[in-house]
Amino acid sequence: MFVLRELRAAVHFCALALSGLSPVEAHMLNHGPDYAAFMGWQPPYADAGDKKDRYDAVEQATDRRMAEIIGAALDDEETHELARLSTAALGCLKADAPPAG
Repeated sequence: MFVLRELRAAVHFCALALSGLSPVEAHMLNHGPDYAAFMGWQPPYADAGDKKDRYDAVEQATDRRMAEIIGAALDDEETHELARLSTAALGCLKADAPPAG
């Protein structure tokens, strides 16, 4: 799961670089100022609201490329198994996570 997460991150970072969005703009568009601060960016933050469509296009491009990569590596049965196992793993993680507070 970690390797797949890192692969998606690499694909996503490439799509972001090609989009012209800055890293701080991407963080602001994804989760807002608290997340940008958590990632080490210092205020004041530029308002990137006018670039939301560009960020959405980056997410779509990332998802498309990941689907292509997985489709090239796995057959349909293996893809369904990966999806099933990933969903089960997420369920276990959520069940063991402390309550949000």
